[in-house]
Amino acid sequence: MSEQIIQLYHGSKNGLKGKIQPISRNLCDFGTGFYMGTESEQPLTLMSNLHNLSQFERQLCAVQGKMFELSAKKNLDSKEFIDFYMQSQTAKFFDLPFDRTQWMGEENLLYDVMEENPNIKTGKTYDSESLFWIGYTYRYWHFLTNQDSKSIAKKCDAQMMHTLYPAYHTLDCTQAIERILEA
Repeated sequence: MSEQIIQLYHGSKNGLKGKIQPISRNLCDFGTGFYMGTESEQPLTLMSNLHNLSQFERQLCAVQGKMFELSAKKNLDSKEFIDFYMQSQTAKFFDLPFDRTQWMGEENLLYDVMEENPNIKTGKTYDSESLFWIGYTYRYWHFLTNQDSKSIAKKCDAQMMHTLYPAYHTLDCTQAIERILEA
C-alpha cells in the first residue's frame, strides 16, 4: 500500500482557530462534520457561488453580512434592525453602483443606520451565523437581480429569511435566491 498525500480545502468566513474538530451545526445537509473538498473551488461553492461576482461585490456582500452580525453585538432587535435597514437611505446608497458607503466598513455602516434611526429597539437577536447569511444573501440578491434592497425585503422580510436559514444556508446563494423567488 503506497502512501498518497491528498490536499484538502475548507471554506470558512472566519478562518480556522484552534484545533480542527467536527463541530458544525446538526442542521447541515450531511449532519455534523468538517466539510472539505479536493479542489480549491469546492468549498467556495458551498459558501456561495463566488465565481459569479467580482471581488469587490463579494466584499460588499461580506461587509453587509458582518454589519448584520454586528447589530446583534449591539443587542439590536434583529427583525426590526434588518427590516429598517432594507428600507433605509443607507441601504439605498449601498445599492448604488458606487457610493461612499461601500468603502466605510461594517462598523461605520452600522453607525449610519443607527444615526438614521436612533430608535431601533434592543431585543431578540438572531444568532450570528444566521445574521451573516441574511446580510450576505440580501446583498448577493441585489447583485444577481439588480433589485434594490427595499424591493428585495418586500419579497422576503427578515423573519422569513431567518426561518429559511436552516434549510437554505448550505445552498449556493443563487440557488437559495431562486428557491425563494419560486415560492
